[in-house]
Amino acid sequence: KAKKAVAGVVHDVRMASRFRDALSAKDAHACECLLLQFKQVCDANGVRYFLDGGTLVGSLLHHGRIPWDDDMDVYAMVEDRAKLLQALGAEKGYALYS
Repeated sequence: KAKKAVAGVVHDVRMASRFRDALSAKDAHACECLLLQFKQVCDANGVRYFLDGGTLVGSLLHHGRIPWDDDMDVYAMVEDRAKLLQALGAEKGYALYS
């Protein structure tokens, strides 16, 4: 069986493996940097955006990423679409696909 007792608590090893960090430390750092750059571009260009899904939950409960989440959920207002595409298109080192 995959259960063991730790400090008087039965711990299911199979369940714990489901909640391991989904990203390497390098990839997690890259996601954080990308999200920060997205925020800076949006703020500098008056683009309204918000977090959703696991990104929102992680920011509230973990003050960062949820360890088992491997993406970022960010939305912008449709009214700001042209402004956002123009601002992101001007960023060096990135390709924009819409």
